[in-house]
Amino acid sequence: MIFKILLPITVIAIVYFLGRFHARKDQPTAIESQETNKLPLPKSNTFQLVAYALVVSVASLAGWYVYQDWQESKLMVRIRVINAKSGKVTLYDAPKGMVFGRAFTTADGRRVTLADVERMEVQPLD
Repeated sequence: MIFKILLPITVIAIVYFLGRFHARKDQPTAIESQETNKLPLPKSNTFQLVAYALVVSVASLAGWYVYQDWQESKLMVRIRVINAKSGKVTLYDAPKGMVFGRAFTTADGRRVTLADVERMEVQPLD
């Protein structure tokens, strides 16, 4: 989960610093402008607008992805736990985000960990 947050932040930081680097590189120094005795040319805002648009789009897409992941983790699923030796089936309902490998937390707060002889089937609730 932490990777999902760090990746967009890293991309945003890289784009921001690249934009700052290019903006500083294009500006003449005070000595250069005095030597040439010319006014500096107006800087084009196209690069800056593209950089801001990219930052906004990446940030909004990252936010949408995190929101969709959060919504999906709240969906309820039906978990069938089957004992391989006896064939006994036990049903549980749990949020999808609370299922972790061979353990899960049910909707009513019970923590269930499967034994080695048990098998788990996860199905969406209709």
